[in-house]
Amino acid sequence: MSNFSKYRIVSNMRLILESYSGDTTVEDLIRQKIAISKEPDYDPTFNIIHDFRESNMLIEIENGKQFLEFLKNNKSIYYKRKVAHLTKTPDQVAKTTLFTLLQDRNSVEFEVFSTELSAFKWLGIHLNNFELIYSYLQEMLNIEQ
Repeated sequence: MSNFSKYRIVSNMRLILESYSGDTTVEDLIRQKIAISKEPDYDPTFNIIHDFRESNMLIEIENGKQFLEFLKNNKSIYYKRKVAHLTKTPDQVAKTTLFTLLQDRNSVEFEVFSTELSAFKWLGIHLNNFELIYSYLQEMLNIEQ
């Protein structure tokens, strides 16, 4: 299964959107985090939405720990903020829940959601911006690599 990942920085909302599709590995997550951190609009305090709903997550406990270690060792990427994981399958829920269980409770807050609305509310996105953020997420899924 082919894969792709896309991202968009929405500076005026202090938000980063990340979308993953196909087979997704820890290495894919790390590559995307590095690319995002090099963007001129990047700010390590921006909240994040990870959209894994079209992803086949090839992530297990050991490499999940590897990803969290990468984050902790890269302070420009790992900073106190909220990260919402959007999922649609039980497997995605289980694998993204790994991050919530393995996280350092004093740093990044991870939560798993099955709807955009719940994720937007948790992140404190203003109701007036829901439609725009939703359209960005849909647009990212429809872009051909």
